Amino acid sequence: MHAKYPKVLPWLATKAGVPLERAEALWGNALRYATQKSDVVESPEYWKLAVDRVVDLIDAESRELRARPFGFGPMVRLPAQLWLHGLTAQQAMMNIAANSTQWWQRRTC
Repeated sequence: MHAKYPKVLPWLATKAGVPLERAEALWGNALRYATQKSDVVESPEYWKLAVDRVVDLIDAESRELRARPFGFGPMVRLPAQLWLHGLTAQQAMMNIAANSTQWWQRRTC
């Protein structure tokens, strides 16, 4: 049985690109941190510390995951669709140029 975690945790993990299993482990770390820092366990202060800590941990994990590919993270992570759109636009322009050249040659000959 899994430990209880906030309902927002899967959403946070998805938005940050962190696997849910890793987010659950980070939640456990956040609970341990909150237990050490707060005077009363399961008080509003305790839960606020835990949630703030898990948000910070997920943010740090997300930044680490993005920075992994040799520091070229933003360039490497560009969606394939953008690359394909660039290629298809270039191919379309080449086709237009080739077709207009052929049309012009047929018309002038």
